[in-house]
Amino acid sequence: MRAYLDGHSPFETKYGVKGAEFDNVLVVIGRGWNQYNFGDMLGFAAGQAIPAVREEFFERNRNLFYVACSRPKRRLALLFTQFLSPVAMGTLEQWFSPESVHAIML
Repeated sequence: MRAYLDGHSPFETKYGVKGAEFDNVLVVIGRGWNQYNFGDMLGFAAGQAIPAVREEFFERNRNLFYVACSRPKRRLALLFTQFLSPVAMGTLEQWFSPESVHAIML
């Protein structure tokens, strides 16, 4: 715990890395946080009309997703622990190339 608090840990929160860079980054994304749902955000990013009451949600999710994905200097891996709709998967394939996106069903 002390190593983490002193900044000597390989783990960090999405908010904690703002402005930092790392050679390799693994972003773990799940549904444990009620303020964020990156699956829904990816669906809206595909061109779905964003309801006015969801615009702030979309922007908050998009901004944090950008922070998390823009930290690596060399390699980025995203691990979604939640189900993603075909539309959300399509957005990931568009942003990161179809060859880079792999669905693993357990």
